Amino acid sequence: MAITIRKIPGALMFGVALALNAFVRAFVDNETTLAHYDITSTAGGDYTAPTSSPLQVVSSSTADLAHVITMAEEIRAVLVVHLSDAIAHKVADTTNLALITLTAVPTATDQATVNTLLNAISTALTAHDSQSGVHAHNDGTNLITAPAATNLATSKALAADARAQTNAHITTAWPSPFLNLVPA
Repeated sequence: MAITIRKIPGALMFGVALALNAFVRAFVDNETTLAHYDITSTAGGDYTAPTSSPLQVVSSSTADLAHVITMAEEIRAVLVVHLSDAIAHKVADTTNLALITLTAVPTATDQATVNTLLNAISTALTAHDSQSGVHAHNDGTNLITAPAATNLATSKALAADARAQTNAHITTAWPSPFLNLVPA
């Protein structure tokens, strides 16, 4: 059954965006290797040349405690955006988001607090990968395997693993951007 659309630019563009998004959802729903409908990203450009860059954890050093704290806080920030992304997901994952908020886990400032944050991140991301009703398909590939953070050595390992799995999980999606329709 065809959808009737007026031959005016606004109506046509709205209809095209809806049709494209419906196609993407149908494709992803049938493609069991994809977890997301869209890659959580940052938008750029303007309406004539929009751009989109995947949201990723860019910190890469776990050389010392300060670097581990920086990476853990960046992972948290990226996951807060990703778990809240109701375009990439069927619905935002508020269940696992609640595990890593600043209310649940205050800002990391030392070894004990970064251990707490990294362990909360590990719990939240592990649960998020298979959270019921959130993904098109559960992500059984990008799983954290590092042990819990208890000291500097284990926090370094968990931070590096959480970074890698977060970045990979976010991009387990349809490769081109979803069209987010917003009021003019």
